Amino acid sequence: MTSVFVIIGDRNENEHAESIALQAVRAIKDFVGHDWKLPVISLMRDDWATLQGGSKVAGCAAIWFGYNYADMGGLEAYLLGQGFTNITVWSQHENDPDHGTPPRVVSW
Repeated sequence: MTSVFVIIGDRNENEHAESIALQAVRAIKDFVGHDWKLPVISLMRDDWATLQGGSKVAGCAAIWFGYNYADMGGLEAYLLGQGFTNITVWSQHENDPDHGTPPRVVSW
C-alpha cells in the first residue's frame, strides 16, 4: 500500500486550490481507472485568521488516498501532462508493518 498526498496551491488570485483540487481528483481517477471517493482537505475557511505576516487567507488543498500497486512516476507524469502547477505529490510505500521506505516527494 502506498499512502499519497497531493498538495495543491492557488494557481493565481482567480484560480484557487480548492477548485483545482477537484480537477486533480478527476485526473487521478482517470489515471488509476477507478471511481474512488477521494477526500479533499481544504484550508480555505472563512473563519480562519489570515496567514501570519500577510493579508491573504490560507488557500491550499490536499487530496489524501491509499494506492495499491502504485505507479507514482506515472501518476506524477500524468498530472504534469494535464497542466497542473503549484503541486506537490508526497508518497510513501509501506513494505511491512515494521519497516517502511523513505517518502518520495515531487513538486512542480
